[in-house]
Amino acid sequence: MTSCTQSVYLMNAQVPEQATQDAAYRDMDAFLKGVERRAYVMAEMATRNPDDALDLVQDAMLAFVRRYAGKPQGEWAPLFHRVLQNRIRDWARRRKVRSRWTAWLQRNDEDDNDPIQQAPTPPQDPWIRRWTRKWRLKN
Repeated sequence: MTSCTQSVYLMNAQVPEQATQDAAYRDMDAFLKGVERRAYVMAEMATRNPDDALDLVQDAMLAFVRRYAGKPQGEWAPLFHRVLQNRIRDWARRRKVRSRWTAWLQRNDEDDNDPIQQAPTPPQDPWIRRWTRKWRLKN
């Protein structure tokens, strides 16, 4: 073979691989376009917030493509919906924990029921009082 025919042969060998890869990208893109609206509706019903729903769908799509793009096309739908459901559950768990903390940390300015201020002062041990007094005198 001459160098010219070798390069044509190598180019032809790479074309089917590239065409297969392009077809896989098109298939994945078509699948995601097909499930996008239903996924958004599911996420919006769960979150009741359009922005959170968009974030969840985007995260689910990215995670799905990263992990399961090599799987057979027939398995994509259940895998994607499982990824989306897991994202929604994780979001709900995080929201529940955040709401607990914010409820505990929120304090009405008019309310004087500060739990730290209401805590009783522990009784002082005479030994501790003497020790702290000596320590202050030394320093």
